Amino acid sequence: MAEIKNLVFDMGNVLLSYRWKEMLEVDRGLPKDRAFETAKVIFKSDIWKSLDRGDITPPQAIEKFKEGYPDMGDDIEWFIHNYQDMPLPREKTWKLVRTLKDRGYRIYILSNYSQELYGMHAGIVERSIGLDGKVVSYEVHQLKPDKEIYVTLMEKYSLIPEECLFFDDLKENVEGAINAGMNSIVVKKEEDINRMLEKIISMEKLDSNNLDQLSQ
Repeated sequence: MAEIKNLVFDMGNVLLSYRWKEMLEVDRGLPKDRAFETAKVIFKSDIWKSLDRGDITPPQAIEKFKEGYPDMGDDIEWFIHNYQDMPLPREKTWKLVRTLKDRGYRIYILSNYSQELYGMHAGIVERSIGLDGKVVSYEVHQLKPDKEIYVTLMEKYSLIPEECLFFDDLKENVEGAINAGMNSIVVKKEEDINRMLEKIISMEKLDSNNLDQLSQ
């Protein structure tokens, strides 16, 4: 039975909310269907993955998007030039994480992010939660859910996988963590992560015997 000592968080939709819909529909003025298709092209494309992996720059990504999706190219370029407006704070979540930090848990970030975007979004989060360490995809040229990036985090900070609990909003990333030996939970809503963190705070200790209580 391993006691959980390390809490590892994805950034987007876990420690931050995103307003990409409002950006594309309200700020840019796109119809709902076109906004959805544009976002799908951006976030699900190999181009975005290359940006997150640190293999290309934003100008290179824009060029590739325009080549591959000429009818959406201008809208995607606008989005990339304005994506500093995408994040929304989760101050209650940050406060709960900080409380757990003060209780003795070590706090880490493991996230797929491009260098430019992470620089715009992450500073206030890192300062608010009392970060012990991080691995971001662009730094190591690795992406979740590939096993290598989880191993990189554990090796960098000498973490024992069974003593880690990872939170992510994507099932495939949670499965990647489990394949690397970490405990992991899918969180889809802000209230879900807050409820789970509150439960951890209420526990004397968190281990493999009571881990399933977080999802109840």
